[in-house]
Amino acid sequence: MPSGSVQILATKLQPPRTRPSSLERSRLSAGAARVLDVPLTLVSAPAGFGKTTLLVEWYEWLGHRATVGWVSLDEFDSDPQTFGRYLQEALCHAFGDVPGVGDQLTLEALVAHISNRSLAEGSPVVLILDDYHLIESSRIDAAVQFLLERMPSDMHVVLGSRRNPNVPLARLRARGRLFEVAADDLRFTVEETRGLFNDLEQLNLTAEQLATLESRTEGWAAALQLAALSVKGKDNPDRFIRTFSGSQRFVFDYLAEEVFGAQDEQTQAFLVQTSVLDRMTGPLCDAVTLTPSGGARLTALNRASLFTVALDDADGWFRYHHLFRDFLRGMLAEREPENIASLNRRASEWFVSDGLLEEAVPYAVASGDQGWAFTIIERVLPAATLRGDIFTPVFDRWMEAVSHQEVERRPWAALPLAFARALAGRVTEAADLAQCVEDVLEERTPAAVELTDTEKVHYGGVLNLVRAYIARFRGDPEAALALVDHSATLLPQADSTQPWLRMFRQLVLHDAWAPNRESELRDAATNCFEKGHPAAANALLVLEFYRLALSGHLNAASDHLEASLKRAYERNALPSAGMLHGVAAELFYQRGELDEAEEEAQRCISLGAPGASAGLFFPPEASLVLIQNADGRREEALASLHLLEGRIKGVETVQGQLFFPALVAHLHFLLGLPAIAERWAESSTLSPETQPTFALEYPCLVYARVLVVSGRAKEAIPLLRRVADAAYAAGRHGRTLEAQVIEACALWREGDERSALIAFGRLLPLAERERYVRVILDEGEPALSLLRKSASAGAHAPYALRLLLAAGGNIDERRPRLATRPDDLSARELEVLRLLALGSFNREIADELVISLDTVKSHLRSVYAKLDVHSRGQAVRSARERGLV
Repeated sequence: MPSGSVQILATKLQPPRTRPSSLERSRLSAGAARVLDVPLTLVSAPAGFGKTTLLVEWYEWLGHRATVGWVSLDEFDSDPQTFGRYLQEALCHAFGDVPGVGDQLTLEALVAHISNRSLAEGSPVVLILDDYHLIESSRIDAAVQFLLERMPSDMHVVLGSRRNPNVPLARLRARGRLFEVAADDLRFTVEETRGLFNDLEQLNLTAEQLATLESRTEGWAAALQLAALSVKGKDNPDRFIRTFSGSQRFVFDYLAEEVFGAQDEQTQAFLVQTSVLDRMTGPLCDAVTLTPSGGARLTALNRASLFTVALDDADGWFRYHHLFRDFLRGMLAEREPENIASLNRRASEWFVSDGLLEEAVPYAVASGDQGWAFTIIERVLPAATLRGDIFTPVFDRWMEAVSHQEVERRPWAALPLAFARALAGRVTEAADLAQCVEDVLEERTPAAVELTDTEKVHYGGVLNLVRAYIARFRGDPEAALALVDHSATLLPQADSTQPWLRMFRQLVLHDAWAPNRESELRDAATNCFEKGHPAAANALLVLEFYRLALSGHLNAASDHLEASLKRAYERNALPSAGMLHGVAAELFYQRGELDEAEEEAQRCISLGAPGASAGLFFPPEASLVLIQNADGRREEALASLHLLEGRIKGVETVQGQLFFPALVAHLHFLLGLPAIAERWAESSTLSPETQPTFALEYPCLVYARVLVVSGRAKEAIPLLRRVADAAYAAGRHGRTLEAQVIEACALWREGDERSALIAFGRLLPLAERERYVRVILDEGEPALSLLRKSASAGAHAPYALRLLLAAGGNIDERRPRLATRPDDLSARELEVLRLLALGSFNREIADELVISLDTVKSHLRSVYAKLDVHSRGQAVRSARERGLV
């Protein structure tokens, strides 16, 4: 290695400068200490994930504890002579000198000497090689492997790379001699996204906007930084955030220059053409691109960390990072617009040939060949209907993408769509589709495909069922029952629609509140499961939950719900199991278990539970408002309320028109916005003289609350007693309890303390027995005052005290010791608290720590007690104030 043969750039021997102010990501910064525990640390992720930024942070931390050398590699360093010289200079820079190293040493000799020099140093030595993916030399790979095998225990190598290097990672991993930081570790969490945009950049984005950015970027640091740069210049940041994608100019330029432009022509063509796919495997790519070796190319892309994500352990299926996919689709539209239809057609044909019909549908729709799309949808629809998939946004997108005239001429497509529209509260659309089906069956409109007599009878029965739904949603239960009964006479017992008939009959009877029908509901649900109708079965299980809850049997409702969820998952009854998670959120909330309630509400939303938007079931967004408000997260609660109002907009059902306005008014009331609730009360048809039917009970309770806080408690009390009496007579003791709580608070506000305490004392036995929490606490200060009085004396003092503590009541002699130092919490409790602060739910914490869900809950109870808090949000805020996380 003759002197002067390589020109040394001094800037490559120092880490690049970071911004004067940058976001602290303590969970990643802490990894610097791990570097000193293993021979090799690998930080591997695609471009723009913050690898170099993290390595610079580690360099600065390690510099106070070890001798550290740094090399920023580039493509010219693949020459062994050049690489060796930079390696030598990096160690010279770190040690001050490298005695005994002559100019004529080979790379291998130099590596051996570095190992010996490190042994003589007597303190830790760290060599950081950034951008190692640019090295394309088997000789250099071998030299690094040699160094890893021979270096002393106090020497450590750190590689930053966009792909895994050609060193024996598997062997090092198996021996515990490798520390890895991958793309998933580097992704920004929601909390870190908030820190970047609001704390560092001072952009004051809402929780909803931050969640959108985190979701669209998948935590990709470069995209978030580019988004922050873009948002600063926008008058309407919300619009920019909602449309932010890989086609944005800054992201597009970055991807074009740093990623796409670095590939050869064949790889570029492969990337562009396969961008139509949401997920990929080798044979599928071969079919779409009409070229071989798709599997090998995907494997190579994944190894190169080229924005691909492996979807299974065998690395057979992949997808592109969402932003990269958006970018590639933009390139496809620019380069090969004429091929988009044929690429999608070939994809759909491959999925059909592989028996994956449902995955074929979106590609068939995108191909623009509606006849082909309908051919596949026709084969998919029966199973999708049984599972309840017709109520999901996916089905909506399928049907919106094809011609409405074609749908209307196909009863097998129009009838499920009519069901979906009815359950979404779009009753007029459902009625129009029903009329189109009748026109086809009566031959006033030609069918797209000729129908047999048997098919006409079947579709006629289903049509009556659709019209029964419409009649029910228009407030005519008698007509609904008549239509259901007529359908039953038209359809033979073997017809696949019979379980739907049983389910809907129970639904209409629920509206009329026929008492003591739990066993009938269970029998109908069992029949639906046995007949292969899990969506109908889950709807019946939800009805049973509501009957138990309204009857005041919260303990029985809890047992029923646990068994129902187990049964639904055993039968793979998704997405309709989301309905059960939705009512689980209500149950946990009523019990004051806010963490579990939020987890269940989010799961309901993620599964796309059908029916909630039509007033059938309590919407999960409403549960989130209640949970977040009770947890002191008012801004998030307001954002969830905004989502709820958007979801229920345009609902035409009578149930929705009665229930939803009252619900929205109640939520505004709880959020401290009584003026909005008062406007609802003034515009409603309710009055203090209203006679409460079953459908009017909840609106009457909300109306009574408004009367109480507006100084008209005397008018509210008779109305509340009528609600309580009617509900009690029908066996709805849960609704009676709610009315009695409001009445006791009204009496307290009127200054009649004695009557208030008597009324409150009457309701406490049921509330304590069934473990109610929020039905009392949500009434605010009057309820707390009554609890304080009850806590000082009486048979229910322990229960009253528990509720006061759950509300953060100040009972000094009962307060647990506050945790002020990390020493006050066990190591495992601190781990749980750290994951809690990262936004993990209980199940995710259990998976991360390899412990049971019950153990997680036990740790959380201990953490809450030591921090003197009662929920996840309070715990995280308190821990941050005390410096525990």
